[in-house]
Amino acid sequence: MPDFELKFTNLEEVLATVDPKILEGPLRNFFQKAVQILERRTKKMTPVVTGRLRASIHSKLDARPIPLFGGIETNVIYAPPVEARRHMFQLGIEWSKRQIENLLYEAEKTISDRWNQ
Repeated sequence: MPDFELKFTNLEEVLATVDPKILEGPLRNFFQKAVQILERRTKKMTPVVTGRLRASIHSKLDARPIPLFGGIETNVIYAPPVEARRHMFQLGIEWSKRQIENLLYEAEKTISDRWNQ
């Protein structure tokens, strides 16, 4: 099953030293928007015969109050060979990088503003 996941490393260590209220909203907002962008871009790149593969692609988000990961996935068994030929997941990721970087910058700015209050 092809999938893609955004994940912060060492975030649990940071959470132990920072008031969670500073991080909760900005990180949840970042992950929600980032996985939606990835899902949309990947679906646009997915070839359609019956529409089953495209419809099966969905986003996932860590359920904790401060999410540590988010991503996209599919449970369609023939997705790996299609990805090997068409690279829709890889292209979705490549075409989303700039938007995701901008979202990360916005989250960082919000966290910094909250930190300095």
